[in-house]
Amino acid sequence: MLMCFFLPSRGNVFRRRQRLPIFLILLSLLSSSVSAEDQVGDALRTAVSAVAPGVVRIRIVGAANGGDLTVSSQVTTGVVISERGEVLTSVFGFSGTSAGILVEDSTGKRNAARIVATDHVRKLVLLKCETEGIAPPQFSSERWPAVGAWSVAVGKLYSSRQPSSSLGIISATQRVHGLAIQTDAKISPVNYGGPLVSLTGQVLGILVPLAPGDSGTEISAGVEWYDSGIGFAIPAVDALAVAEQLRAGNDLFHGVMGVGFSTRNPLATEFAVRAVHPGSPADVAGLKEGDQIIAANGLQMNRFGIFESVVKKSYAGATLDLRLKRGDELLEKSVVLADKLKRLPRGFLGIIADRTVGDADEDKDEGVATHALPDSPADQAGMNGDAIVAEIDGKKMSSVAELRKALGTVKEDQQVEFTLNSAEGAATSSVTVTATARPAEVPSLPVDFLGDVYGDPADIEWHRQENKQAANGTTGWSFVPKGDVAVTTGVVVLLSESTTPAEAVLNRWADVARRHRLLLVVPANAEKTALGREDRTVVTDAIATVARGRKLDARRIILVAEEGQSQLCTQLLLNQRLSLLRAAVYIKSWPRVSGLPSEQLARKSLSVLMFRSAIQSRQSQALAEQATLDLKKSGVWTVNPSYPAESQPSVAEQIAAWAVVLKAQ
Repeated sequence: MLMCFFLPSRGNVFRRRQRLPIFLILLSLLSSSVSAEDQVGDALRTAVSAVAPGVVRIRIVGAANGGDLTVSSQVTTGVVISERGEVLTSVFGFSGTSAGILVEDSTGKRNAARIVATDHVRKLVLLKCETEGIAPPQFSSERWPAVGAWSVAVGKLYSSRQPSSSLGIISATQRVHGLAIQTDAKISPVNYGGPLVSLTGQVLGILVPLAPGDSGTEISAGVEWYDSGIGFAIPAVDALAVAEQLRAGNDLFHGVMGVGFSTRNPLATEFAVRAVHPGSPADVAGLKEGDQIIAANGLQMNRFGIFESVVKKSYAGATLDLRLKRGDELLEKSVVLADKLKRLPRGFLGIIADRTVGDADEDKDEGVATHALPDSPADQAGMNGDAIVAEIDGKKMSSVAELRKALGTVKEDQQVEFTLNSAEGAATSSVTVTATARPAEVPSLPVDFLGDVYGDPADIEWHRQENKQAANGTTGWSFVPKGDVAVTTGVVVLLSESTTPAEAVLNRWADVARRHRLLLVVPANAEKTALGREDRTVVTDAIATVARGRKLDARRIILVAEEGQSQLCTQLLLNQRLSLLRAAVYIKSWPRVSGLPSEQLARKSLSVLMFRSAIQSRQSQALAEQATLDLKKSGVWTVNPSYPAESQPSVAEQIAAWAVVLKAQ
């Protein structure tokens, strides 16, 4: 710190004597400042030395992704919590399969260790070393330290007696759904699992990789927050309590209710149940659409964010005692949270909703006009041709949205009763349809059926246009209706055609696109090279450019990729923020989903079409079969046709026919 002093002039003794005390005061302040810094430094060194014997270096040996044959290792930090060889660390580095775990103490001695259990909510892992006797540090009994107090993030990357340290302050408490202490001390990935320490040498908490703005169903974060001035630690009191539970060897998971709400805004003061997952804890407890949650476990729910925090910090098996408002009635419900939702097989009826039928002038609703896919359960039950659905299971259908909502929860083997109006809107009849599994093959659709669903392709003129995206300087092209045409279209995004001449692509696709009303989008990067994983924004920008001003059928937005773009396609498909991207086609390739949680795959209700190659290595065949198995186990609708021979419908025709089935319920 630079300080300037102005000495008195010689001309005025009185003024010189008056300013002398100020000079001495400034010297005193400077001296005390240096002293204060020295005191903090001394306290820091003392605190780190106090915890150092109980801070261990952990090396995880093995392949992080579980499928790579190369041997790798990951270094992280842990804290000894008992002399029985128990160590608490974070989940960082433990996401894949490990061949071995080594724990190195402050003397450099290495001990083999094993995972006892994992807490997936607070991101903690309990290890047990084969050798005992390491002394634990002193843990604070206070859950929430004072905001503004000094804190030290301690980690152990290197094999040395003294760990590394970073000084900061406690910047907030009860963060990330009320789970964590927040500090501005710099935290690198190797610090995860290490202690957050006070200047008195007590462990305040265990550093873990949490995300401050997480809004998903899991509290998770990568290493993108390291050294950002935003770090989190689970209070020592809670960490030790968790360790007590983990000693039994059972993992702790997030609790789920199986409820969709009317808002995702954490500041919303009113929120209601929008949907209840069949067979979920909420369904078993008797929650219904429209219920408003007033209190949970005795805590008033003044904002949606409060309720969200209560759920997200609760474990599977925990009970939420809810106070509900249903209309004018107040109810008490107890919900026992589950670790995952039971996903009942989705049913298929083969019904395509077309338009609402009625006379607006006479305020007369006749129902919803529909089409039944040939040979579908609806077609076989007698809903041939165009049917006007007036009611479903006794509930009146007055819009396409109502019909789609009513059929959206139909499960396999479920019977659905339809009340049908005639074309004149007079006589009615009833048809009962039993839902089946979704088709395992791509259907062959008659031309006249496509005409009924999409209209005459000659009515619309199509053309190719260049699509320049000024934001990133990339270009691409599309095949779209010419002029302003008020029709609903699907979108087929050809990820592997950026370097193929447009004429060759249109030769295969133009006629199919017209008949099925599918926009063709061919994204291209600025370098005019084959697209890679780094071109995600190129693809999304291309879709947004073509979609501007058009009416799209969200169920028929399809990504198409060959081997070179399969990873890019999978990244786009699994991105939770890209909610409209739920269908993808893999040509002679497969999605790399090995090791991904089933919940992640099931979250977006994905649909996948995978064309098998006739000539394929045994390894590729095994990987493709494993990907198919993983997808089906997660409830992803997966169809595996063989790559067509010359006598069969082309790839483009089969993709377009599959898009019709995507449109059906």
